[in-house]
Amino acid sequence: MTDSARKVRVDLGDRAYDIFVGPGLIAAAGGHLAPLLRRKRVAIVKSCEAKAATVAADERESGVRALLNLGHTFG
Repeated sequence: MTDSARKVRVDLGDRAYDIFVGPGLIAAAGGHLAPLLRRKRVAIVKSCEAKAATVAADERESGVRALLNLGHTFG
C-alpha cells in the first residue's frame, strides 16, 4: 500500500469517526470530505466488479471463489 493510499484510509477512518461524534467535526474537515468520499466510491465499485467476476468465473465455488468465501469465515 502506498503512503497516499494509507493516508486516504486513515482520513476515511477519521471522517467515519467524525460522523458518529458530531457534525462540528465534519465541518472542520472543510473541503476534504468530498474528495475522500469520491475515492471511497471508486474503491467500492472496483471491489464489487472484482467479486462479480470471481463469482461468474466459478459459479460452483470449486476454485478461486472458495478462497473468496474463506474470508467470510474468518471475518
